[in-house]
Amino acid sequence: MHLELIDHYEGMYLHMEKWLVRECQTHFHPDIEFMLMLNGKVECLTSSQNFLFTAGDIIIINSNQPHALASPTSGCTVIWLAIHPRFCATFFPALSSIRFTDALLRPDDSLYEGIYTSIRQIYDFYHLRPNGYVFKLHECLNRIFYDLISAERYVELSEAETNTEKRNMARASQIIDYVERNYAAKPRLEELAVKMHLSPDYLSHFVRDTLGCTFREYLVRVRMIHARELLRSHPITQLDLLLQTGFSDYRYFSRAFRRIYGCTPREYQKAFAESTKTEEDPS
Repeated sequence: MHLELIDHYEGMYLHMEKWLVRECQTHFHPDIEFMLMLNGKVECLTSSQNFLFTAGDIIIINSNQPHALASPTSGCTVIWLAIHPRFCATFFPALSSIRFTDALLRPDDSLYEGIYTSIRQIYDFYHLRPNGYVFKLHECLNRIFYDLISAERYVELSEAETNTEKRNMARASQIIDYVERNYAAKPRLEELAVKMHLSPDYLSHFVRDTLGCTFREYLVRVRMIHARELLRSHPITQLDLLLQTGFSDYRYFSRAFRRIYGCTPREYQKAFAESTKTEEDPS
């Protein structure tokens, strides 16, 4: 998936849920995203940096910012809150062009306590739904953005920068679509450059600047995500795994898998099967 469309609650321009983190391919959306980590560890990969966040941390993903998630451990849970800038369009339309500069908030940050409390209250009030709960939801949303705006931890895009961002996101979407459709074959940067009427050199730099990695690194990342899905879904032979993910050498694939996930594909498959069995039969 590239451009993610998020369903909002009852016209309130927000969506919130508690979810078990699974690996998410690179995607982006107009919503501003907050993730409150409840347990485990999650790696967040953006165009500018990759960082690991743990229990208690809050991640802020800007509108239209390409990002991917990977969890090196199982059972990682987050409270996920997505807010579309339209929620304040009538009284603060500038939010759609604001990009926050702090991607990670930890408990020792001066903004942390207020934003943490607001996220927890939004989650609790939406699920409990006491009389008048929608007013509380809007109060908490306003408090989150008041704290961030008043701290002046943001930049505001000009009209020209906004147009450039839209053009870049359209190009990023083409790249992600091309790799997703062709990862099991042999996608080539040069072929994609011809399709996009760009030079290979320009496209190579664009991929690195926008997705935060080289074209080959991104291809390997996508293949690995699909390999993990296959390993989780059912028993599969080494040959079928290579054919369905685009790798040509199992030893190379196994070494790369171990480097990224800390175990061999066989060890991962066994551990996942055992954890699934435990969840189904906790006794």
